[in-house]
Amino acid sequence: MIQIFEEGDDSGIVVKNQFMGKNVAILFPMTREKKVNLFRWEKLISTVNLSNVTALVLIDKTPFYQATEYFAQREKQILANLIIFQRPRNEPTHDSQSLIKLENGLWIIQMHDDDDWEGHLEIPLGTNENSIVRTDFFLVSGGTSKKVTDPNWPDCRSIFSLLPSIVWNRFASLISEQGGHVAGSIDSSLNIAVSLIEPKHMSTAFKYFYDNRHWDSRKLSKQHLIRLTKEDGWGDFATIEMSLVSRAIDGIASLIFFSDLYSDNEFRLQIKKWISATKPHILRTYLKKFEILFLVLGKNLLKVGGPYKLAKLRRSYSNSILYRRILVSAWEAEEIEDYLEIVEVLLGFQYLPLLQSRFYFWQRELKRKCS
Repeated sequence: MIQIFEEGDDSGIVVKNQFMGKNVAILFPMTREKKVNLFRWEKLISTVNLSNVTALVLIDKTPFYQATEYFAQREKQILANLIIFQRPRNEPTHDSQSLIKLENGLWIIQMHDDDDWEGHLEIPLGTNENSIVRTDFFLVSGGTSKKVTDPNWPDCRSIFSLLPSIVWNRFASLISEQGGHVAGSIDSSLNIAVSLIEPKHMSTAFKYFYDNRHWDSRKLSKQHLIRLTKEDGWGDFATIEMSLVSRAIDGIASLIFFSDLYSDNEFRLQIKKWISATKPHILRTYLKKFEILFLVLGKNLLKVGGPYKLAKLRRSYSNSILYRRILVSAWEAEEIEDYLEIVEVLLGFQYLPLLQSRFYFWQRELKRKCS
């Protein structure tokens, strides 16, 4: 069976568990055109047919929806239900995922069309309905691959694991409740929550090879972070520092959102660890404080003519003051209450319309643990 949701159709779906027992759904976002990625499309079909897969869910953002045409033609050769969401090319992949929920008895794994994989997918014996199933994970850099032995690293690890319906459906709700637009670091936020959820199993029948090209060097990482932050809607605040503040707050809010799936003690320990891990080196904070201070002073002394330029200058100066206040507060924050104060500052700033729903979500979740 095939179901196609055309662009603009946001009705979503609950993926059915068509067979008895515990089964797998594959989520495959697609951006690359057929002529450069046909071999991976064919490999995906082969993996589905070799595995215990009940549903193949495609997010098609290829030019002119080439993937929809190709997979629709191959429908009878795919031993799983085929579900295709046609989405705008400029929509972040995670934003699309709020449309997908699972019936009980299903586990879902995400695979990307610029990565590689080997083997077949399975749910190990003894897995219960809350179990996280990790797969063998490799980082690929410069043509060489290295096996990752830490089951909770890198930050994106969880989306390439088999997540049970109870976890995936919570993740889809996490996206929806932020207004359908989430931070690019949401995979990191999911990962720190998943790291606390037990039990965990390991499936060595499947190897996933993650293309680390965006994070292969400090320079590439900076460029990628700034681009993602601009696309996210941070406007004048689209800096590496602000992306890290966003990541810190989103991680805390997400830990709270999932908190009924682990103990209070585990939550408190993880919050403390997370806050510490998201702080930059102390030398970097001092240098950045001076840099922003001189930026503010320079804009204050700058002479411009005309009412339009003066208004623009005042806004720029005001932004710089606010920017410094947010960063310094984040660097000095130690408790959830400290981050709540930052969120309330952000809520009072009206130049970030794409992020307002997210700020309200952050405020709501942080208040839950401050009351």
